[in-house]
Amino acid sequence: MLRATRFTLYVLGIVALFSTEASAAVYVCDPAAGQASNPGTADAPWGALSEVAASGKLGKLQGGDTVLLRSGRHGSVSFGGENADFVTIAAAPGQRPELARLEITQGRKWIVKGLAISPSFGEGYKGTIATLGERGESSDLILEDCFIFSALDSSDWDVEKWKGINSGVNLGRHGKGLLAKNNYIFNTRFALNLCGYDCAAEANVICNFSADGIRMTRDGQRAEYNVIKNAFVSMGDGDANHDDGIQCFLFNKGTGTLRKLTVRGNIVINREDENQKYKNTMQAIGFFDGPLIDFLVEKNVVEVIHWHGVSLYDAQNCTIQDNACFTKWPDEHKARPWVMLGSKLGQSRGNTVKNNLAHTFNFKADPEVKAEGNEKITEEKFKARLSELEAEINSKYGKYHPVAKYARLGMEKGEADAPAAGQASKSTEKAPAAGPAVAAVAAAPAPVPEALALSDTQLAPWQARLTACAKEAVSAGQQPVVFVKLFGAQAEKLKLAGADEREITLMVQGNRMPWAWTKLDRDDRYNVARGVLDEARAPTLAIAAVWAAAATKREQAEEWLAKARQVAKSDELALVDEAQAMLAPPR
Repeated sequence: MLRATRFTLYVLGIVALFSTEASAAVYVCDPAAGQASNPGTADAPWGALSEVAASGKLGKLQGGDTVLLRSGRHGSVSFGGENADFVTIAAAPGQRPELARLEITQGRKWIVKGLAISPSFGEGYKGTIATLGERGESSDLILEDCFIFSALDSSDWDVEKWKGINSGVNLGRHGKGLLAKNNYIFNTRFALNLCGYDCAAEANVICNFSADGIRMTRDGQRAEYNVIKNAFVSMGDGDANHDDGIQCFLFNKGTGTLRKLTVRGNIVINREDENQKYKNTMQAIGFFDGPLIDFLVEKNVVEVIHWHGVSLYDAQNCTIQDNACFTKWPDEHKARPWVMLGSKLGQSRGNTVKNNLAHTFNFKADPEVKAEGNEKITEEKFKARLSELEAEINSKYGKYHPVAKYARLGMEKGEADAPAAGQASKSTEKAPAAGPAVAAVAAAPAPVPEALALSDTQLAPWQARLTACAKEAVSAGQQPVVFVKLFGAQAEKLKLAGADEREITLMVQGNRMPWAWTKLDRDDRYNVARGVLDEARAPTLAIAAVWAAAATKREQAEEWLAKARQVAKSDELALVDEAQAMLAPPR
């Protein structure tokens, strides 16, 4: 098959600088202007992705290739195949491609990234919107940064509609090591099912669902840093499913032994809108059908109207630590969420439960339990834990979803803190109160906030500090990920391999590429500062704060500066004060 012409300045620049060998190819799909018979170049793109998949072209791609999708309807897409290295299918910069359905039937090393996927983009259907690895042996399939929803507006749905809507994502039974990361899953029945060994749900937002948020059903699975919120319809409404934020049971059996599940840093909230229709009482983390062996459940923050905040039945050698379980609805229901070791089989033993906050605790099922540091929760303690975890998740993955545009908590809309845009962050606008009704997918752009009047002379010492910080990170054996605009306005995700006073060295397609500091604008330097940031060290926080301010990201700058002051040693306060002076409002 002929390789497509490289169409971006980025790829052209890399080829010219580094290699005479054939580089990974980039193809383009355009449902409005393309055809499947075209070569897939920027000037002669392929058509809709569904047509390209049906033609068999996706199966002929080589490891490292990328397929970029332009805006428009790309149909219902099904494909599979084995790749030696990852093949990426992603939204082209500044584009909004829409799929009606996605299925990667089987295979390995596929990434699907940055798409909107919904039956509302086609003729509609029953079942799951995005499925990976359900029809054959699969590994290393990644679904990332996608907006997955049945419909945008659920304000007029009745109980039967909620019970019959599409489920969100299925990481299938034949998969191993499948990953759903940073997707926004909205208005669904079952939101996210993990059905393969060692599968993971990381940093997803699950908003508005009528059954379960996440189901974990095989050994070695992880659910980390997800936000799960707003459960609809209850048994009292005629829905037999009792909703869980995160539920666990053995795949295809319901009961049986599960091993080595990790549930870390998730936020589970019964509802955000006090006027929500079809209110529900949701169990938060309820694992009732074991035995459960070598589980780790830590740092989760839950706010529910139920007894089961964190409950593990027939747990063996499990650790439950640093969780916070609270209800703010004491007058609505007598339930107060607890941390509990329970038993149906009389097999709970050898567990560790420590440093949790909850209304009550019950470990009677385990006569060998090691329990320490568990305390009764208060509203103040709960809010502190929630705030800390929200800040941690936002710092890792961004406050706003890159496609859905919603914040992780609440329904505020804004631009993702996305280095990929390579531009100053935008201020946010408020959407209507949290709830199922949403008028539009994306908010209109808000004005860019006024930049601080920081001159290059003022920033010179902070450039020297940034250089030193980057050198230190690399000399420590790290290759931090940074986002830098090399060619054009699009930032690239790269690894930092070196730094000195004149330039940084970046890893580009396996090659070391020197890039002068003078070629980096303030957004680039801010992103380098983010990449080498150590939130436990005040100097790196102060440096990142100054460059955030220089890049007009004032809110982020103030957040980092406040954290710098919290962790600063006495001999570091002068630097923090100096950074504070840089952030003074312009006169």
